[in-house]
Formats: sequence, structure tokens, C-alpha cells
Amino acid sequence: MGVREWLRRKKEPAGESAQRFDAPRFPAAPEDMLLTVLDYIADMLSDKRLVPSYLRGEMATARRLPAQAWELARKCREECPAELLETRSAAMNYAQRVAVAVLKAQLGKWRL
Repeated sequence: MGVREWLRRKKEPAGESAQRFDAPRFPAAPEDMLLTVLDYIADMLSDKRLVPSYLRGEMATARRLPAQAWELARKCREECPAELLETRSAAMNYAQRVAVAVLKAQLGKWRL
């Protein structure tokens, strides 16, 4: 399953304002995108068949992090204990790398 199919599966039905052309547009906040990427990473960590070839390096490194790191990445910085901030930061770093790699692949800048 590719990234696009996974994102289509995760989408919720569009509301009335999304279907109207004159409705104001609200771009997704970076936090929203990061939560989607974290969901995608969780799926890839649970099933190795979902990992595309261009993400194998990032996901091999991401597997080294404990599951707690991915849970902490979903919380805001203030909610995390001070001793676990480095673990959270590492998970956030890998999530950003995955997001950039997916965007590059979609723009055709990465050889699949």
C-alpha cells in the first residue's frame, strides 16, 4: 500500500464547507500534518510491508526508538517529563524526516 492509498483510507468524509467553492480555506497546521505522519509511522512500524523503498533507511532507524518515544511525540513539549525530552525530540526528528521524504517522493524528486 502506498502513501496516497493510506492517506485516502484515513480521510474522513468531507463536510459541507469543504464541498463549497466559496468557503474560506483553512490550510492544515504543521501539527496536524505531523500527527498524520506519526499515524503513518505507527502503521509502518507495525507492518514492514507498508514501508516504501525510499523510507527504508528512516524506518530502520525509527525502529530503534522505544514505543514510548512515539507516544511522547504526540504530546506537547510541556506535557513530557524533562528526562524524556531528548527521546521525544528524536521521534519528532524522524517524523519530520519521513514527512520530507514523502513530500520529495510525491514531487518526483526521489527515485522510487
